Amino acid sequence: MAGKLSRADAAGVLVLGRAAAVVAEALSPLLLVRLLDKTGVGLISALLLVHATIGMVVAQGLGRSVLYFLADRPAGEKRTLAWRLVRVQLALAAGAAALVALAGRAWPGGGDFEPRWLLLLAGFVLLDLPNGLLPNMLVAEGRARAAAALGVGRSLGRVAAIIGPPAAGGGVTAILWALLAYGAVNLLVSVAWIRALFGGAPAAPSDVGARAILRFGAPLAATDIVAWLNKSLDRYIVMGWMPAARFAEYRAGSWQIPVLTTIPYSLGAVDTPRFVELFKAGRPDEVMRLWRQAIRKVSLIVVPASLAFAAAAEPFIRLAFTPDYAAAIPVFRLYCLVTMMRVVSFGNVVVAAGRPRLILRAALANLLANLVLSVPLFLWLGFVGPALGTVLAVIPGYLAWSWAVARAAGVRVGETFPWRDVGRVVAVALPGALGAWALGRGWPWGDLALLPVQLAIPVLAFAGLGTLTGLVQREDWAFVGRWLRLHALRGR
Repeated sequence: MAGKLSRADAAGVLVLGRAAAVVAEALSPLLLVRLLDKTGVGLISALLLVHATIGMVVAQGLGRSVLYFLADRPAGEKRTLAWRLVRVQLALAAGAAALVALAGRAWPGGGDFEPRWLLLLAGFVLLDLPNGLLPNMLVAEGRARAAAALGVGRSLGRVAAIIGPPAAGGGVTAILWALLAYGAVNLLVSVAWIRALFGGAPAAPSDVGARAILRFGAPLAATDIVAWLNKSLDRYIVMGWMPAARFAEYRAGSWQIPVLTTIPYSLGAVDTPRFVELFKAGRPDEVMRLWRQAIRKVSLIVVPASLAFAAAAEPFIRLAFTPDYAAAIPVFRLYCLVTMMRVVSFGNVVVAAGRPRLILRAALANLLANLVLSVPLFLWLGFVGPALGTVLAVIPGYLAWSWAVARAAGVRVGETFPWRDVGRVVAVALPGALGAWALGRGWPWGDLALLPVQLAIPVLAFAGLGTLTGLVQREDWAFVGRWLRLHALRGR
């Protein structure tokens, strides 16, 4: 029987599992553009954006609370807390679904939008949102492989619900009915898993009641509202001020490279229980050492790969979304730069320190910076303005988050985010990316031949320059090799 996974291997399993899940979900927009017209793509994308926003508002904060409340507690108390968390989440989901249903009844209709779609979306919200607790419960119980497998299975089911109906000739209404069925199955699976996880010990009393859960989770929920608005502000601007077909083009450009977006958050989920223990033991310096080390490791993968896709934006968009979506190219290139900077999960450190209210302040500062930049840039530049604002807002946002981490951990701001280390990685990765971009200017053999060449050059150039300069060290190559061999998944 395989032993408990190391921290690095647990993170590797989650990254691989979540990457596979995100890759599956990332196929949806690539296939939808071939099954629906631009208006249909824009409408279903808008509805799914609303669903994702509601999920962030009422589910994500409580999901992250799981890692805090289930850490270092007796089995019987864990059972009590797990079901208490489920009941709280169900109540929040019911409230959100009721609001969406009321909006559907009051919607005047007109244009291409049908009010009944919001009623169907309300049902999906009720069935789907409670399922967000299970992945972190599995992580808290040391079941990283199961969490990864669950993520893949859920994503495949969601993709089937979104792609199956239009492939059979259906439209937006058929997709929403399929999502309802998917949500019902998902809920049954979640209940069965929670029973299996916590059914081995008799329930024991816990002094953590629903109020305490909500009190802890409220700042995280508020933070998630702000963070999601910050993350999706540009899409809401385009969705609100431009036609559905134009929003479909912007949605294609805001498509993010699946594997890269999962790495920092998967590592953060794995690290949170360990950070809780270290903070309780009065060792914030060790938390900072492990956290900064993780950021450096993540940047070695995320930065060169993001720049490779930025260099290859033209052939990638034309091949992935068809030439009809060529207008998305500049937006996609800017989004690659955003992905390049997302090498860290700030919130897990603050949560582990038991200071969730600090996250809200940092998130509000980040949103304000994004708003101040994105709206004027949209009015000035139009279609690409919000994406450029999102890129520029990363720096002030990271300064605000670094302040929150410093306050939570009791260290100086300069001891938080390793700007110099990440800057060195960018400097070493940039020459290869610029060379690949320049190569594409006069490439004569078509997109299918150009894409792999433009993706390979920055990565290979970084590997060579990074090794020569000592930026990429022997242990880094060994770690990558373990992941490529799927060492942790095999349990060896």
